[in-house]
Amino acid sequence: MPRGPRLDSPGTLHHVIIRGIEKREIVADDKDRGIFVSRMGSVALKTGTNEKQKTKEPHGCQGDAHNYVN
Repeated sequence: MPRGPRLDSPGTLHHVIIRGIEKREIVADDKDRGIFVSRMGSVALKTGTNEKQKTKEPHGCQGDAHNYVN
C-alpha cells in the first residue's frame, strides 16, 4: 500500500535513516565518526535544523543510523 504524502511544514519531525551500501559501516573508526557527526552538526546549524539522535552504535554509526530532525 502506498504511503500518504510527506508532511513538510515548520516544526514537522522527520525520521532519517543513514546506511552504508549492503548495510556496511559508514564510518571507519572513532576519528571518522567524529568528522561525520561534526559535519551533520554544521549542516544542522547552517539550515536551522534541530537534530535529535538515538544513541546506539551498531554498524559503526552514532545514533544507530537513526536521526530525527525538524
